[in-house]
Amino acid sequence: MLASLLITLAGPALSAASDATKPTAQPSPCDDFAAWSAMQRGENAALDPFQILDANSRSTQIALLQRAASAPTNDNQRLLGDLWASATAEQKHGMDVLKPLLDQVSGIRRPRDVADVIASAHQQGLPLLFRVDVAADLRNASQSMLYLRQAGLGLPDRDYYLRQDPQTQALMQHYRAYVERLLSLSGSGKAAKADAERILGMETQLARASLSLAQLRDPNNSYLPTDIKALDKQYPSLRFKDFFRTLGLRGLSAASMAHTAFFVQANHLVDGGSLEAWRAYLRFHLVNDLAPWLGGDVAKARRDFVGVQLEAIDDEPAREERALDTIQQLLPDLLSREFLAQSDTGRLTAARNLIDSEVASLRQAIADADWLSNDARDAGAAKVDALVIEVGGDKGAVDTAGLSFSRDQLARNALQVAAWRQRMALTRIGRAPMVGTIPAQTPAVFYDPAHNRLQVSAAFAAPPLFSRAMSPAAQYGGFGALVAHELGHGFDLAGSKFDAQGQTRPWWTQPDYIAYAKRNEPLSVQYEAYRSEAVAVDGKRSFIENAADLAGLELAWMAYRGKVDAPANAAGDQSFFSSWATLWPALPAAPDADGLQAPPTLRVNGPLANFDPFAATFDCKPGAGFMLAPEKRVHIWIN
Repeated sequence: MLASLLITLAGPALSAASDATKPTAQPSPCDDFAAWSAMQRGENAALDPFQILDANSRSTQIALLQRAASAPTNDNQRLLGDLWASATAEQKHGMDVLKPLLDQVSGIRRPRDVADVIASAHQQGLPLLFRVDVAADLRNASQSMLYLRQAGLGLPDRDYYLRQDPQTQALMQHYRAYVERLLSLSGSGKAAKADAERILGMETQLARASLSLAQLRDPNNSYLPTDIKALDKQYPSLRFKDFFRTLGLRGLSAASMAHTAFFVQANHLVDGGSLEAWRAYLRFHLVNDLAPWLGGDVAKARRDFVGVQLEAIDDEPAREERALDTIQQLLPDLLSREFLAQSDTGRLTAARNLIDSEVASLRQAIADADWLSNDARDAGAAKVDALVIEVGGDKGAVDTAGLSFSRDQLARNALQVAAWRQRMALTRIGRAPMVGTIPAQTPAVFYDPAHNRLQVSAAFAAPPLFSRAMSPAAQYGGFGALVAHELGHGFDLAGSKFDAQGQTRPWWTQPDYIAYAKRNEPLSVQYEAYRSEAVAVDGKRSFIENAADLAGLELAWMAYRGKVDAPANAAGDQSFFSSWATLWPALPAAPDADGLQAPPTLRVNGPLANFDPFAATFDCKPGAGFMLAPEKRVHIWIN
């Protein structure tokens, strides 16, 4: 999985070697290292380092924003401080900011008026009915193009509207009540109930014409360059010529519109749908889009539905926590610059040095990989040499021209940010695409295959995961293994499909793929064999992540032993593995939703069962406890 290793990691505590029906025994490291390590940590065994990273980062951000609000020292801080002040203030008259658009909705008398409202909303950055995005052209990655995409639903998945199971139907009833409540709060009066039914009817028709989330994951399903002049002929009621003129795109010649079934249905609804239904639909979606920042009963209604029903968050966050979420959503890039500016540069430099040593280990491992062909080894070396490593966050300036915030009108500020981001995005059409960067304040490490780039945020290279005071063994066994896990994704089964420049071009030969499969197939068998009442692991589905865990451990170990100018010693080497075990604490059972990752205890024990240095460090006899026999062990990079 070429995704970032983020802070939301959970799963059931499962021992690979224990039987749940037997009484609890005192395990040795070779019996069950996860359980043994947890016993050594005592009360700290359940501490989740990723949750601690997140809590520490949020605390730092709140303090930063409070200082920016009271005593800003630069323009970025002034903007952040004013936005923070508005986010923590009691919101009054929030709906006033929507009055011009809502008046336009009330004035709809003919189908062309519907298209006019949609264009006016998009001009202000509010994606009514469909989305307008600017992203890399899939056939020419050096430039950006405009994408017109399906949207228009109040729920995040079209399947909510299509499934008939009791759980989904119960959620739809909550959604229906939410729509009615928002309409009542925004002035629909007695018509709110009937209007809510009209809105759900329209959204259901749009959902039937929409692609599924699984289909949307394939970027090719959203790519179909279309001549702009043809759009008005194909979808006359949406009036795209006038739409683009409203957005200031007079010279636009083409856009990608691959979700044709959706736009056919949208055009049909504008052309022949009830204007009464359209007035209700547009009113609801305008209010819903800004609801988090409108304050009062509107914001509470959204929290009650989205937070409780969709996200299952029972407790309402404190005002400062909600305000921080607002800043993160509206201005994460500005906050990132300020967070990075106050981060410990010495710690980030030390983290970069550790990563460089792991890259050197990877380079050597590829050179020594006798299962790879000569051509693949050469291509792998070139990919390592071209690797871009970013530690901390983006230091580049953000063009905030035109932004100026009120300290007591959050909704107005949010709408201003939406319009600003829309303008900034549209200026990139035909130019080089924006390359996204993990915000410095978000604890994450991520390998980006499209740009052959490894990103490590400042909040990730931080205690308790990393500090200069930690021993090298502890640094490499925890932080180093996680970074190497992501680094390894660039050179595994998935990474083999992207070359040194990030182009989709395999650099393994067919014999390389065969050799890799033969070498690593036992890993799937190993994880398939783990069973308990709590979980059944899908070894094939979780293979990429299980292999990355093992590869990360190998690369981190190679770099650690290469840095330590001393023979192997039990105390230091044991600290390496103990640091690895602390990454996956014994958490309450909550199986990984997509099955791509093994549960925490197996993330500790599974790789170690194959790891010769672990067996040597703890003097584990062949076949003891959870350890595999030497001839059955899988090695990714260590021969």
